[in-house]
Amino acid sequence: MGKSVKVDISEIIDIQNIMKRLSAMNIFELKKSIGVELEDIAKDRFDYKKSPDNEKWKEWSASYAKYANKDRRKSILVTEGILQESITSDVRNEGVYIGSTVIYAKTHQDGYKEKNIPARPFLGFGEEESSAIYSTIEEFIKAAGV
Repeated sequence: MGKSVKVDISEIIDIQNIMKRLSAMNIFELKKSIGVELEDIAKDRFDYKKSPDNEKWKEWSASYAKYANKDRRKSILVTEGILQESITSDVRNEGVYIGSTVIYAKTHQDGYKEKNIPARPFLGFGEEESSAIYSTIEEFIKAAGV
């Protein structure tokens, strides 16, 4: 009588089925969802007046505050909401890009030393963005039945 060995490959089959479901996911839609989440977070920064690193933005200078109050400016970087609403995402093969379509966005993001304008970063990658991305991916994986 010969010897026999039984090999249980059920776990491998389970993993193979999971991989099939994951490969059927629409990655473009996932990237779009991530982009929308990141846009919302960047836009919310105008309300909280904090950078992606959770650093509070510098207040207006005393001279600008007088002008801003006269002009009834809502808050730092917000008058009509143009900069805030200009934040958009762009999905490409290599990733998701977040940016602004207005020319003065860079001045406020990075500051402008020569004109004494401090940096007030609203774009970037902090803990909130990381959590949002993980949550979005998790939702997509669950929707795929994994």
